[in-house]
Amino acid sequence: MCGFIHLPYLPEQVMELQSSGVKSNPLEGAGTHSATQDSLESMPLMTQIDAVQLTLEICIKNILCQ
Repeated sequence: MCGFIHLPYLPEQVMELQSSGVKSNPLEGAGTHSATQDSLESMPLMTQIDAVQLTLEICIKNILCQ
């Protein structure tokens, strides 16, 4: 089993990036036109930790039940 979990910026990181003049995700490639073009998504650290923990719990449960 393998996978990838996308974790957005922390709110503090977005504030720092926006204060430096960044208006869209600097990691998006040139020519990328998405809903995030004018804003940066963020999520509090504890919410990210809870989400990853829940994901891992579900994955482990599914592996053990096979």
